[in-house]
Amino acid sequence: MANGMRQLSPKDLLKLLADHEKWLTGAPNGRRADLAAVNLQGVSLSGAQLRRGRLPGVVLNGANMRGTDLVEADLFSAALESADLGDSDLTRADLRGANLRAAILTRCKFREADFRGGAMLRRDDNGSDGLQFHRANLSDSDLSDAALPMANLDGADLTGARIGGADFSGACLAGALLNRTKGKNANFRAANLRNGQFLGASLEGACFQNADLANADFTGANLRGANFEGALTDTADFLGADLEGASLGFRGRPLPDDLRLRIERHQRWVATNGAEGERADLTGRDLHRADLSDVNLSAATLCGANLTGANLTNALLAMADFSGADLSSCILRKAVLDGASLKDANLKEAVLAGASLQPVEIKNAQGQPTGRLWPVNAVGARFIRATLSGASLRCANLVCADFSHANLEQADLSGATVRGTSFDGADLQGCVMPTENDD
Repeated sequence: MANGMRQLSPKDLLKLLADHEKWLTGAPNGRRADLAAVNLQGVSLSGAQLRRGRLPGVVLNGANMRGTDLVEADLFSAALESADLGDSDLTRADLRGANLRAAILTRCKFREADFRGGAMLRRDDNGSDGLQFHRANLSDSDLSDAALPMANLDGADLTGARIGGADFSGACLAGALLNRTKGKNANFRAANLRNGQFLGASLEGACFQNADLANADFTGANLRGANFEGALTDTADFLGADLEGASLGFRGRPLPDDLRLRIERHQRWVATNGAEGERADLTGRDLHRADLSDVNLSAATLCGANLTGANLTNALLAMADFSGADLSSCILRKAVLDGASLKDANLKEAVLAGASLQPVEIKNAQGQPTGRLWPVNAVGARFIRATLSGASLRCANLVCADFSHANLEQADLSGATVRGTSFDGADLQGCVMPTENDD
């Protein structure tokens, strides 16, 4: 028996489960299940209803939990080694510091689950209490076809795991260990994989589109046919990796002649301060998957335009109007959007790493500074699962904007207005947030 663990008879366990179901439905005599620090090694809980149950520190090694409802359950530092959780629902479950080594997790639902490391007070063999920190351990587990969108696996250990067909879209796997994983057709779209390790991994056909791969290590990995379109790969290590058939560049859609000419005339208008050319009005135009890298569309009007999947890397877009535009999955890496309007724009899964969204200094007719600033207007904009690592949103108006599950690592939001702004599940490591006086 594990030190300090409670025991529970089969009869007491059945009563606990029955009382928990009553608690969930609001029936009389109901009581929330509390299995904290209970030793249930090898028990059968297949199909059990443990939604929102308390199971921190529970021992369920080798247990049969197939098809169990564990939505929003507290499994902090739980021991689930070699347990069968196939087809179970662990949506928004707390799995910080949990041990899932060699567990069967096929077709499990882990949407928004938390797999970060966790510390728990435990008693050692000498009877002394101590705080022990553990990273979530999913090594050698079977996550085939599992759903983990927007899950937090920061620093988790997935060494040797089977992740074929698993969905990690928008998930945080910063610093995670995925060495020797087998993940054919795994989906890492818009995921945060900074400093992740994929040594010797087999990820044929995997999708890394718009993912953050800064300092990720793919040494010796099989990446045949993988899709890295829009991903941050500049500092990733692909030494000895097999990239045959992999998509590493941007495959843009050719622009119609009239649009190409409008953009050329606009760039002439900017270069001559309006003396030649014409300001571009691209309201409602279809620019999806267009290659607009390095273009100068400063002060252009793109209200309601379709820019889904477009490439605007290094583009100059100061004072441009993107109100209501669809910029989902758009690549805006190191783009300059100073003073731009993104009001009600959709930037879901967009890549804005290193982008500048700073205020523009207002000048008078003589070109002299007035001391006033024109900030970025991103009221109501949706940055869900977007990558904004290293971006500057200083003094931006972010009222009611949505940064849910966005990567804001090392971003600068000093002076920004964030009333009603959502940062639910966002990675804010190193992010400079506004102070109360700024808001």
